[in-house]
Amino acid sequence: MSLLKTIFSSCFAILLMASSNLAIAQPETGSRIDRSREGMTGYHDPKAQKSARAGINALAKCRAENQRARAMKTLSYRYLSDEQAKSLKVIFKKISYDDRCSLAKDIKFGYSTAPIVGAFSEFFLLRKYSQSDVVHLSKLTDLEWQNDIMLPRNANELFGRCVVRKETDKVYALINTVPDTADESAAIKSIVPALGPCVTDGLEVSFDKTSLRAILAYGLYRSVYQHAEMLEAES
Repeated sequence: MSLLKTIFSSCFAILLMASSNLAIAQPETGSRIDRSREGMTGYHDPKAQKSARAGINALAKCRAENQRARAMKTLSYRYLSDEQAKSLKVIFKKISYDDRCSLAKDIKFGYSTAPIVGAFSEFFLLRKYSQSDVVHLSKLTDLEWQNDIMLPRNANELFGRCVVRKETDKVYALINTVPDTADESAAIKSIVPALGPCVTDGLEVSFDKTSLRAILAYGLYRSVYQHAEMLEAES
């Protein structure tokens, strides 16, 4: 059984010592990626200097709003799959000087797949679905969670779904916070006890706030989306 070795309260990291053929983190894409601040996504903007994470989160939500079909297509792929990364490249392949989603002009940035996918998930949870859609998840039976439509497609999704099932309300509260705020830290801290029991054998993960928020946002989005699909199939 994978063992939870340590939880760092400062960044709520989880390090699981186990053999694994799966990694949560992905290399960044983009340009001028800043590696000087631990846990940063590489986003630079003079209007959001205090939080690179908040900046990339806002930019990604703007992209989702302006390219909804492509963003939803991106979310339809397995979490952190090559297909998902390629779909993101289509969305971000050209950044123009007057791009409506740029928080500042002529700023170069880099990003990983996870924070963008997480922000896309947050956008649709808050703009396409309602809190009642989230509440309905807590009423699902074990049998309903085992419906073919609801099943996760890889270990990442299995982990995210497990935490969502245990702490649906707390995950929803998390995505309603702004990154790098006291509210976000408090929301993450309340979820930490549920993380260890959701780690499966053979999975080695290391979470900072960015990756944890992303995988939980995606897990909640997929659960709400799949539940809607299941209801439609039954009607």
